[in-house]
Amino acid sequence: MKRRPLFLTCGLFHFVGTASIGIYHYLNADEHLVKMFSFAAWIPIVSILLIHSCGVGYICLIFTLTPELLPSYARAIGCGMVGFVDNLSLSLSVKMLPTLLDCIDVSGAFLLFAAITMISLIFSYFFLPETYGLSLDDIERIFRGSKKSDASSVELEEMQIKESANMLRSNSVWSLYETNSQYTR
Repeated sequence: MKRRPLFLTCGLFHFVGTASIGIYHYLNADEHLVKMFSFAAWIPIVSILLIHSCGVGYICLIFTLTPELLPSYARAIGCGMVGFVDNLSLSLSVKMLPTLLDCIDVSGAFLLFAAITMISLIFSYFFLPETYGLSLDDIERIFRGSKKSDASSVELEEMQIKESANMLRSNSVWSLYETNSQYTR
């Protein structure tokens, strides 16, 4: 499955779940929502399931795409820095949550998280390339932007055809005969 649509879909479901919890807590501050509509008690449960089920794909894809999108000379240090910033932001959000809840309440906190998710989705929609089926060199060529090595769809199809032909040649009986006959002569 292609990574970009999966990332954007999981992020969208994460946004919907987070925003729905925020809106639910805002509208149910005086318990009237649950009294008027008994099914409204299920909204937080469904929202949390939505956040966690789609958040798994959203979070996993972030760490899958990170090494693919970084250039080869900076991949190791870049992945380490991304992991460090991720853990630092996680620690800060856990430590700051009581203060955040005192300042803007549960609904405000969830709506803030939903807004941050939407900002990341908008950024990803415009700047995240599709990397499925591309080699790391092809991805680097996309970011370099050189006209000679622009990874257009025609070039990618030609490269895939060549790779499949090479794969067929390497797996053929004739190639096995050729390699064996070199050593027996």
